[in-house]
Amino acid sequence: MDHLYSDIPLPMSISSLDAFKALPRPFMSALTPPERLRVLEAFMYLDFASKGTKLPRDLQLRAYLAVKAGNDLLVRSGTGSGKTLAMILPVVSLPKGKVVITVSPLRLIQDNHVVEFTKYGIPSIAINSYTSDDPALWKSIKNHSVYRHYSASPEQCGPFQGHIPRFAKLLHDPKWVKHVAMLQIDEAQKRLSETSESVFVCTSRLRQPAPHFRPTVKLELTTNRPNLVRAVIPMIGSINNFTNLHFLIPTSCPPNFVLPKSMVFLDNKRKAAQLARYLNAQLPPALALRKPFRHYHSPMSKHYLEDTVDQFKGPAGDVRCLIATESASNGFDVPDISLIVLFGVPKTEFEDDQRGGRVDATDENVLF
Repeated sequence: MDHLYSDIPLPMSISSLDAFKALPRPFMSALTPPERLRVLEAFMYLDFASKGTKLPRDLQLRAYLAVKAGNDLLVRSGTGSGKTLAMILPVVSLPKGKVVITVSPLRLIQDNHVVEFTKYGIPSIAINSYTSDDPALWKSIKNHSVYRHYSASPEQCGPFQGHIPRFAKLLHDPKWVKHVAMLQIDEAQKRLSETSESVFVCTSRLRQPAPHFRPTVKLELTTNRPNLVRAVIPMIGSINNFTNLHFLIPTSCPPNFVLPKSMVFLDNKRKAAQLARYLNAQLPPALALRKPFRHYHSPMSKHYLEDTVDQFKGPAGDVRCLIATESASNGFDVPDISLIVLFGVPKTEFEDDQRGGRVDATDENVLF
C-alpha cells in the first residue's frame, strides 16, 4: 500500500514499523504533520512498553491524539475493543514525576487495571476499602515515590459515611495534585450504585478543587456484539421458582463431564447464594462436589471473590457457572462463555447491555 512515509530507521520492532507504514493513507492524510508524528510516537511507546508484542488499533490512536492535544475525551466502544489500552497508552508517554488517577466503580475493575497497567511498566495500586493503612505505603503515595497510576473507587475521592478518606485529602493538596497529569473515568455512565455516587458527580468533585487535571479521559462502556443471539423463555410462577433454570442442569453426566461455561444475573444477593446451592444440589454427587455453580457479589470477602474469578476464568477451573449480581456486569471479561441468563428483567437498558457485554470478543456464538 502506498504510504506517506518511506523507510524510516527507528528504534522499533520490525512488526511495529511495518504496521506504522501500512496505516491507511486516508487516515494519515487527514492528520496534520504534528499529528502524524504523534501517531509514530504512539507506535514507538507501545512497542517499547509491550516489548514488541502489541500494535495500537485505530481506537487507541484516535484516543492518544485527542489526549495529547489536551482535549477531554469520551470513548464509547464495546467490550474487548481495546479501551483499557487506550487508557494505558497516554500514560506510558508521560514524563517522569507525573501520575494518573483512574476512577472505577468496582474493585474488580480496579484490580484488573492494576494488572494491566503494571504489565506495561506502569506501577499501579488500587485505592479502595481494602487498601492497607500502612504508614509507609501512604508515605510513598503522598511522595509519588512508587506508583504512577492510582485506580480509585469513587468513595475514596471525597467525603464518605461521615469521614474524609486519605486519598480524598490528597486530592485537596495542591502540591500533590500538581503531579497529576490525567484523570480517567472508567464506566463513566451516569448511574447510582448502593455505595457510590454517580461517577459523573465524582468527576466534578475531583476537577473543581484541582484545575491541574487536564486532559481528562472519560470512558463509557457499551456493547455492540454481532455474535450475541437473544432468546426469551417464559417464566413459570415467579422468580422464586428456581426450576425455571433447570435447563442449566445436564441431562446426563458421563465421566469427566465439563459443564459449558455460563453466567446467570439476578438483582438479589441472597437469591444468588440460594440459587447456586439449589443448582449444585441438582447435580450428580461426583459433579456436585466440585460446586460448579458459584454465587458472586461485591460484599463478599476478597479471598472468596478472587478465588471464584480465578476458578471461573481458568479453562480447568471448577466454577463453570457464575450466579452474579451487578458486580460482574462491569469489567468482567471471560473467554468461552456460551450462555448468559438474565433471571428477571434488568433495572435499566444499560444493565442489559452491560451483561451481554461479558461475552469475549473472540467467542463465536453466545445465547443471551
